[in-house]
Order: sequence, then C-alpha cells, then structure tokens
Amino acid sequence: MDLSGLTSKITPRRIIFLLVLLAAAFAIYMLATHAFLEVTAEGTASGELNYQIVNQSSKKAISLKTSSTKVKKLVPKGSYEVSVSQNNKSYFSVVRTKGFLLTARTGGELQQERARQFVGDNPGSCMDYLFNVLLSFGCNGILGTAYIHKPASAGVPTLTQRIPNSIYPGYIESTFSTKEGSFVLAKSVGDNDVDVSSSHHVYSFGPGLTITRSADLPDLITEKTYTAVPYKDGFVVYDSTFRQVLYYGASTAKPQTLNIESPKDTKLTAAGLQVSGDKLAVVFTHSTEAGDKKPSSEVVMTDGKTTTRWSFSKNYGSAEPCGTNKLCMLSADQLDVYDITGKKPAFLYSVTDAKRLAVSGTTSLVVFRSKDVLNLDVDTRAGYIGYSLGDYKFNNVVVSGNNYILSLSRPNGKKVALYIDQNTPDTNQIDKKVLGLEKAVGVTAVSAYGKYIIVSPNVGTLVRTPAGFDYDPAVRQASVNRINQAVKDLAIDTNTYSVSSQ
Repeated sequence: MDLSGLTSKITPRRIIFLLVLLAAAFAIYMLATHAFLEVTAEGTASGELNYQIVNQSSKKAISLKTSSTKVKKLVPKGSYEVSVSQNNKSYFSVVRTKGFLLTARTGGELQQERARQFVGDNPGSCMDYLFNVLLSFGCNGILGTAYIHKPASAGVPTLTQRIPNSIYPGYIESTFSTKEGSFVLAKSVGDNDVDVSSSHHVYSFGPGLTITRSADLPDLITEKTYTAVPYKDGFVVYDSTFRQVLYYGASTAKPQTLNIESPKDTKLTAAGLQVSGDKLAVVFTHSTEAGDKKPSSEVVMTDGKTTTRWSFSKNYGSAEPCGTNKLCMLSADQLDVYDITGKKPAFLYSVTDAKRLAVSGTTSLVVFRSKDVLNLDVDTRAGYIGYSLGDYKFNNVVVSGNNYILSLSRPNGKKVALYIDQNTPDTNQIDKKVLGLEKAVGVTAVSAYGKYIIVSPNVGTLVRTPAGFDYDPAVRQASVNRINQAVKDLAIDTNTYSVSSQ
C-alpha cells in the first residue's frame, strides 16, 4: 500500500486546524457540562469554616477549610448537597447547577444544633417519653417487663423500675399520646396462651406512669397484631396489611372505619402507613430489595373523606405528606421529594443517606441519617444539622411530638437515651463532653441524666489498713483530682451540671 500520498496530505496547517477543532469541541463540552457553584455563609463567628460540596450522582466531594464566608467553585452540572459548618452551627442545602458556566447560588445563616439531655441508661429496643420520663421495653414485650428510667439526683445515678400497677396482662403493641392523654395498646393472652381468650386494650398512663384505667377494643380481631398512632383528636389503629384501619376519637369511643383503597396494581403489597395532620398515607410497593427489575410503588392518601393516589416507577418503603403539597418518599437510604399539585407527581430533589423521616411543623422535616440528624425545610430545600452523632452510634429513634429521643451507643458499647429539644438551641454539647470525661484517666464509668453527672473513679485495688481492707485513700484522691481537672479541661459548666464522684 502506497502511504506516500496519504502522508503528503497531512500538512502542518491541517494538523493545527484539527487541534483547534478538537480544542473548540472540548471547550463547548466544558461550557455545556460545567457551571459555577457559589456558597455564602451568614451568621458566622471569626475563625475557620468547613465547606463541603457533594455531587449526588458521583458521590465526589469537594472539601474546603477557609475563613472566607463565600466560596465559588467550578463543578460539573448536576445536583449537589452543600453544607457549611463552624463548631456546632451549620447550614445545609440541595442545589442544582445547569451548565454553560452559569452560577448557581446558595447559602444562608448557620443554625445551632438543638438542645439535648440524657434521660436514661441502657434503654430497651423500643421507647417513649411520657410525663417527662423515659419508658423503655422490648418491642412487642410483656407490659409488666417495661421499665421506667427514674431521674437521677445528686450523687445517685438514674435507675430503672417496673411500671407501677403492672398487673395488667398483655404484650405491648404501641405507645402513643393524644389530647386525651398517654396510652399503651396491648394484646392480652389467656392463661393457656390460646388466642380464643385474647383481646386488645388501651391502658391509660397517669403521672409516674401508673396505669390508671383500661378500655377494651372489641372491634379489633383477636388473632391480629396492631399499631396505634395519634390522628386528629384521637388515634388510628391498623393491622400489618392495612386492610383494617380504625379511627377512635377517644379511648372509649366507637371506632370509625377508614377505607384505604387497594392499589391499582394488585401485585403491590403494603409497606407502611404515615400520618401528617389530617392525612393518612399508605405506600404499596413491588419490592424493597435492591436490584428489583420491575420497581413500582403507589401511594394512597386519605383524610377520611376523599382519596388521592400517585404512582412511581421506583420502590419506596415510606411516604410522608410534607411541605406544601409535597410527598417525601424514602427508599434505599435516599429521600426523594415530589410535588403533587398536578395529576402526576413531579420529582423535585433528593437527600442521600436518609434512614428515617419525621414531619415537624408546617414545612419542616427531620431526616435521620447515619452520622447526623438533618432539620430540613422541604419547600426551600435548605436547613441545618440539628444533632451530630460524633463518636456515638445510632440505634433507634422515637418521635415525641416535635421532639425526639435517640438511643445511642457509646464507643464502649453502653447504650444511652438522649432527648432532643427542637425548640431550644444547644449551648454546651454536654453529650460530647460526657464522652470526653469517660475517656479521662482515672475514670471507670460515667452515668449522666439531666443536670446530674455521676463519675465512678478508678480507686485501684484493696489494700490492708489498720481497720481492715479498704481502697487506698491516696489512689482514690488522685483519681478524683484527675476527674476534677478533666471537668475543667472539657469546660463542663458546674453551675449548670452537678458532677460527683462515687
């Protein structure tokens, strides 16, 4: 083959033209697929700010530490989770860049984390917070084995005791509170454990979590297990299939049947029921397993009078009516927000690493994630970190009104319950300081409840004394001195917290 003719046509001018053409194509590509993202932080103190910009699709993150209150970055077009933090204050938003080097702007005032206090040690797998006291129990456990976590006092750590008047039989199905009071829904079983003698009751709690009265719920089917949640002035009771949904205006009222229509796709099964205001939303899904080849979900929502439904080509396990005419859908650790003002749901945006949701206020949503709890305004797509776990490990959460209780594990494996007050900014980070105190030299254990922190010092081994055997006073005092120094180093406010060694 004669290549001389071909090589003669490859001239320097043509090479330059080809390179210019490639450069122009690359420039057009970069122009079309990239944009600027500008982040502004307000309400900051002097010092370093931590910026993080995470691409939701690629998971690639840009992290930056600077004292500047405004940063601007060139990024590929797409959806981003933007966060700015300083100490225990933060700002969060979801923003989309459109390409063509356009600038997408986001930012706002950094908000403080929410106030927290310890309310119990070693809580059970299920919890509730009633009359300002933690109640914990094994999920579906026997009512008589539920524990009250008694408040601590100066020098006396929090302890547990059984429910007073716990002679009432039954397995706990749910605990809930309404304007009428606080209740437990229980399924009682006869002495011979045969379901023919079973029945469902609601027991009313009084101060001290004493059971004051009970009411039978004869409309519930004996063989089934139910869940009760607050709804309107009373509560809704439903079974695991959502085929039987009853509304009780009061514990002694005759129930009203709420008709939850079946999904149009008969292959879908019920996955969850959520309450928001006067609306009930039931999500039906094809599968909650990853890799499903035919993902499909349907949400049926009713206020007891009218029913609306929406279909999705994705598997969802939870659906929350949220924001202004929106649905917050949870699947595979991701929150998807849809606008439902039209005939079909319109996807708006996502938040990654979402484990559980709770509506809090008109447009506010609490998103529980693996490392923090996000307070999100659904309509503005912005919010802040209400609680960061730090070295704690998440176990469980129970929503209590607009607040919530976290079951957490310390690095040493010990479980604690932490009550988060959504209405009050945090000023001391006492949960993190207790962890620091636990790591201090001379400390063997720490128990915290409310304003009381009880520290167990390392007192060494028993030694012979003139009076017999006792711990060496010098070793004990040295441990106490180290603990007192740790309290100072950690800046634990002893005017607010009582710290004692025993």
